[in-house]
Amino acid sequence: TPSEHSLHHSKVHTNYCLFMPIYDYLFGTYCTESDRTYHKALSTKREDLPSPDVIFLAHGGPVPHMLQIPFISKHLGKQRFQILWWMYLIMPWLWAIVPILDRFVSHFENASAYILRETGKSSGQRERRIRAEQWAIARFAFQYVTKSYKEDIAGLIEGAVLDADSKGCQVIGLGAFNKAWWINKGGDDIVKKYPKLRIRIVHGNTLTAASVLHALPESTKRVFFTGCTSKVGRALAVRLAIEGKSVIMRTDSQERFNMIVEDVKKYDAEGNAHKNLHKADSLESGRKADVWLVGKFLKDRDHKYLPKDSLALYFCFPPPNKIRSDVEYVNVGALEIDERRVEELGNCMADLDRNVFHACHAGAIIHCLEAWTHNETGDVEYKALDKVWDAAMKYGFRLPASSSRQIYSYLCKHPEAGGARAHSKVSIKVDKSANQLKTMDPHQLHAHVEAGEQLVVIDGWVLDVEDFLANHPGGERIITRYIGKDATSAVRGNIYNHSSSAFKIMKKYRVAKLIPSSPDSAHQK
Repeated sequence: TPSEHSLHHSKVHTNYCLFMPIYDYLFGTYCTESDRTYHKALSTKREDLPSPDVIFLAHGGPVPHMLQIPFISKHLGKQRFQILWWMYLIMPWLWAIVPILDRFVSHFENASAYILRETGKSSGQRERRIRAEQWAIARFAFQYVTKSYKEDIAGLIEGAVLDADSKGCQVIGLGAFNKAWWINKGGDDIVKKYPKLRIRIVHGNTLTAASVLHALPESTKRVFFTGCTSKVGRALAVRLAIEGKSVIMRTDSQERFNMIVEDVKKYDAEGNAHKNLHKADSLESGRKADVWLVGKFLKDRDHKYLPKDSLALYFCFPPPNKIRSDVEYVNVGALEIDERRVEELGNCMADLDRNVFHACHAGAIIHCLEAWTHNETGDVEYKALDKVWDAAMKYGFRLPASSSRQIYSYLCKHPEAGGARAHSKVSIKVDKSANQLKTMDPHQLHAHVEAGEQLVVIDGWVLDVEDFLANHPGGERIITRYIGKDATSAVRGNIYNHSSSAFKIMKKYRVAKLIPSSPDSAHQK
């Protein structure tokens, strides 16, 4: 069935009867490549697959997270992870598996594999593609914060890095606790222990910091910061202080606060930016801040300190519970990639939507695409934030649409907060409704097509399909025959009855609403 299903999508006029191929035989629609494809897939071994160019090394969160591993449940793997009621019923069995994993399993390879295209454009030129995989250390969050597991986990991470290096992988990204300071100092310990590694180790925190920075409304004056002494927090605090923003840092460590003050003094040419840093001994100090940056898990009881109608930008793991309805909680520690640049990505990444990556994961991908030769380990260099952000934008990464909508909604309600940062090169992407898209009549449509634009009409909407032609499962020719024409009947059963998911993809290519010809436009024509 999987072989037939895959061929049905690439050769749309074959293999209609996925579970009863006898009818395809009888009616002459059985694809002759089915048997060969099946036997080839059956005989392919792990070592026959091409080596990955980049690997992201993740780990388990809560214990039920193991259910998202594809070979355990493909259904759950394709959805955002969340703990459902029935998981509590099988919790004793899940916990019983934990010591078995401890004893026999170090890490899962190829927990998710996908292909990334360098441009996503259908220019006809050969473009660079990289093969990416996600691996996972077979341990859970509670084990990472338990002292007795520290050496074991550090050894497992080292083993996974060496395994990836032996396979010829170029870059390995360390996710969440795999780069924790108490485990391996952000990957520094591994680099120092194995100086001859060919693989480049990337913690990805530079892109995480850049993502947070460029999501912050430009007119923000006071920021309250939790998790401010982490690698990401430290770079952000230095950058924001130098930019003249008042940074209220919630930390119990005077020593770490003083280190950040010294960093600001070192990089600040004016010499006064360090005065923008303020140490806070309690969350009470955040009541008057414009924006909260949440870099450390916020306990439910602590949400009471968030100002009314405030903006909480979080990038911590695990994410905070959204307790307050009057607070806009926005995930800014993740980035979405243009779906035209990614192939074969069947799984969701933890609690994120499809095609959305944790920023540190995206950082490893960018490192590979840019062919940077350095290891990104240890502290985050605040001066590198813009360089990494610009590279991410170049390859189609952006703030997730859901996060952008939330920030846009907040800015609409609070115009005094200003827009997104002017230098960020990121636009707040909001789904366009009928009254936001421009209109186009048939004469204008004809003129645009005559000018070389690849436009088709579906359900009264004008779609620009230029960037989708090369990715259409049925091939370019089926679409190009409808350029400048109405293809509604074709996509609704005349040629192929498309799924609801296909129509959701079509919405992203809408550029105008088709309206009847006006006398003026007809006269101009």
